[in-house]
Amino acid sequence: VTPPRSLYFGDPSTGNFQTGGAVTGVARSPLIQLPATGPIALKGATYIDVEPLFSRDLVWIALEVGGGDVEVWNKEAVGGTTAQAWMPFEVDLAAFVGETVRVVFGFDSIDGVNNTGEGVYFDDVSFWWSCGD
Repeated sequence: VTPPRSLYFGDPSTGNFQTGGAVTGVARSPLIQLPATGPIALKGATYIDVEPLFSRDLVWIALEVGGGDVEVWNKEAVGGTTAQAWMPFEVDLAAFVGETVRVVFGFDSIDGVNNTGEGVYFDDVSFWWSCGD
């Protein structure tokens, strides 16, 4: 969405994520201290060109908090795919105020079939919260 870069899961040399087998990966942010009061949201844009089935080509965002990952968003929020277009997303994080977290972006193809889509991008990701009165 905003040049020059975005987070991409796929192979830039082939323009897809076809390897002949299942592929998976995650990207984790540095630790982030969320404010002690809300509201708070995670916003950004995504481009998802994968199988639209909810049981294949899984795409998710989680928060790593307290040593474990808590999924807060997945591709079901955009109907499984963004139809080769950028689509905004917003995740309410009120349940995590005051926590120290990492944002986790994940992908798992589950299998090696139908992996000729372009893959997944995330861009313009940011936290939004009130600065108080």
